[in-house]
Amino acid sequence: MTISGINPPEWCEDLLKQFGQNPWGENIFRVVWAPRRIVMYGGYWADDGIYRYRYAKKYVPKCWILERWLPCRHFGSPAYWASQTCNDEGYLSSGPYPKFGVYVCCYLFANPDHSWLPIFPDLVFLTAQGIWTGRIRKTWEIRDAILSEEAAKEEASKRAFEKHWDETHGVRRGVSYSSGGEVQNTDAEIEAYTRKLITSGVKIKKEEFQPGFRQAGTL
Repeated sequence: MTISGINPPEWCEDLLKQFGQNPWGENIFRVVWAPRRIVMYGGYWADDGIYRYRYAKKYVPKCWILERWLPCRHFGSPAYWASQTCNDEGYLSSGPYPKFGVYVCCYLFANPDHSWLPIFPDLVFLTAQGIWTGRIRKTWEIRDAILSEEAAKEEASKRAFEKHWDETHGVRRGVSYSSGGEVQNTDAEIEAYTRKLITSGVKIKKEEFQPGFRQAGTL
């Protein structure tokens, strides 16, 4: 949905018709002023302290946005939508299932600081053409790439921390803490005990060997 405010130039609708229409006669691509776009969200609203459904702004930047219509099949079945968007309070966080499809952002006409840029026919046409032919990465593809990169960085940082922790705290194979909180090296103790046995000359025939405590005759 959109609310009253700044409308896109009249040439935008005619220019974008060539990229097709959805089953309801609307252009697949459209240009909107970001602050005008609103969507329904469900859940707890801190400003009024209650749980409910209500409309709120979809985009934060104040700029022109190129949106693309997606059919409902892109969001799975109504049951899947509910399973993915239902919050702990039983509200659908992203509103009802979009059975008529939904427009999603695919390009922001803005500077890196999100300040708006003026739009011109050539800019709008070439942007829509690039997206239509797959030569411009879609918003969700960029988002997924960023999330993947951040996850990889977090995993690498976690491994580096664990490696540093193991090297400095002795929590690794063969090393542990005693009941008194002292670091003890199990591998070193085993090696020292082995050398002590060899030095003492204590030996036993192979056929008489009993594993575990049975060797001491306690079992």
